[in-house]
Amino acid sequence: MPGHSDAARPIQGRARVCQLDWFINSRCDYACRHCVPGACGKGRRDVDLAACRKVLRSFLSFCAAQQRQARIAFFPRQAEFVEPFLTILRDAAAARRSGRLGQIVSANRGDLPADKIRLFADAGVDACRLTIDGPKAVQDFLRRPGSFRDTLTAFRAARDSGIRVIPLLILVRHNAPHVARTMRMLLDDGFDGFTLQVGIRGDAGTGNRLASVHPEPLLFGMRIMAWWHKIDARRYPVGNPACKGCIRFMKNELKQKSPTFRWLNDRFNPVFNRWRDSYVTSTEKAEARKFAETAAQSLESQRL
Repeated sequence: MPGHSDAARPIQGRARVCQLDWFINSRCDYACRHCVPGACGKGRRDVDLAACRKVLRSFLSFCAAQQRQARIAFFPRQAEFVEPFLTILRDAAAARRSGRLGQIVSANRGDLPADKIRLFADAGVDACRLTIDGPKAVQDFLRRPGSFRDTLTAFRAARDSGIRVIPLLILVRHNAPHVARTMRMLLDDGFDGFTLQVGIRGDAGTGNRLASVHPEPLLFGMRIMAWWHKIDARRYPVGNPACKGCIRFMKNELKQKSPTFRWLNDRFNPVFNRWRDSYVTSTEKAEARKFAETAAQSLESQRL
């Protein structure tokens, strides 16, 4: 596209972005009729190279036609990288260099081997989303002995290679109590931009599955810390039923009880406020302020 650059055309101050999450070399778990004749589940196979290239071309063409910045997040199988992923990664890197693709991300297990990190660095991968379960005792218990050491080694090697590292904390029963300590440890080592996921119970017979909480990761982190400090925002009296359990109560009590939260809040709250203000109009701010004042007056009248 003539004059195209990595900066997508903004709309009301925001970039127009279209992201493709690509689970490549991972056979689909479903048996849809358009893929599997008779939906019998037989004959499932990975998509071949020709089909993958068609997907890539189609995606880039769509983004160009819609004047959106194209981004791809690969989810390759953790085992030895095989075709078609290797060729598609090279094709994506070429599109990145030409300006047709704005960003390449890969999501992998935390203990990513050095040869794969070099492969990603050579391909111009912008970021790696790497999993970490917690401090050494927790990580090695959930994974294997030495996993924590290998994970931190991979984190640092990727960073030193110019790849942005996005730590992924998958919270389950064994590591949820350690989430604040894990985040503090990573922040002290220079890693931020966390992605949080929580493990939930699936349907009968399906075991555990993951539900991403990425739309509100900061709120989820606050709730984890509030649970750890035995904070219940619902116990506070309110003047309006809509204010019951307001996170403001939780945040204020966390400031009193948690040095870790105060440390995180001092650093992230100004950034979050700037991001929030860029999405909220002055009219919406005025309405929210009026609602809060009305609720406060109602509570005061109840006390009198």
